Amino acid sequence: MTNEETSRLERNDFDIDTIVQKLEKTASVKEKALFREAIEKMKEGSTLYESLRLTPDMLEVIYQHGYQLFQSGKYKEALSTFRILQTLHPEDKRYPFAIAAALHFEKNYVEAAAYYMIYASMDRTDPIPFYHLYDCFLKEKHPTIAENALDEAYRLAKGNPKYHDLKEKIELELKHIESKDSEIKIHKEIKG
Repeated sequence: MTNEETSRLERNDFDIDTIVQKLEKTASVKEKALFREAIEKMKEGSTLYESLRLTPDMLEVIYQHGYQLFQSGKYKEALSTFRILQTLHPEDKRYPFAIAAALHFEKNYVEAAAYYMIYASMDRTDPIPFYHLYDCFLKEKHPTIAENALDEAYRLAKGNPKYHDLKEKIELELKHIESKDSEIKIHKEIKG
């Protein structure tokens, strides 16, 4: 695709016939008709999954399949499933969280952190992604950023009874950090 074609797609200023003609050799008449219909629906503002005639129930079945893969320790397969879902329906906040969790279990902490941040931007009241960000940044040896994430998790959890157990976990972590900081200060004073 040329830069001009890409620019026209981004502006939603393109000729569907031209795009469909490019499928001439590889797609059947029925596939071209479905493709044309999907593009027209997207031009009108439909989501990709709606344009492809998928229903929320169908997406839920796919999500449950990904969740089962995740629960059985097949993180790479689950990750592929969750990425497809996010592409189909980027407004559903469960998908970036699921991607982050799969990446986290795969020990890809940097990319997991990025997806936890995406989720956090979609739900600014949930402390859970910040708690997981704390772990990711800690494992990547960024203790200051990790502490900031933990502080934010605590701020969000403390006022909501739904997160009582998480708040208690965070309080234990914060006490542990404080005791480590005290130990470091004592060692510096002894050596100094």
